[in-house]
Amino acid sequence: MKVKIKSYNSDLPYLNPEKEYDVISTADRFLTLKADNGAVIMCQFTQCFHLNGGSWEIITESHSSTL
Repeated sequence: MKVKIKSYNSDLPYLNPEKEYDVISTADRFLTLKADNGAVIMCQFTQCFHLNGGSWEIITESHSSTL
């Protein structure tokens, strides 16, 4: 699965609003991905802490997704 930032608030020091990210795993309303600084982060699909309350948009969805 690939996701892109749909909305965000304030600066994003380790994520890029123009970039598509490969999702490592999903569980319920959470996704895990690798940030630009190399850290593996867990995010909520909506109201994400790492996006300062923003949300993610699914670009391509795999068959194993649980979102």
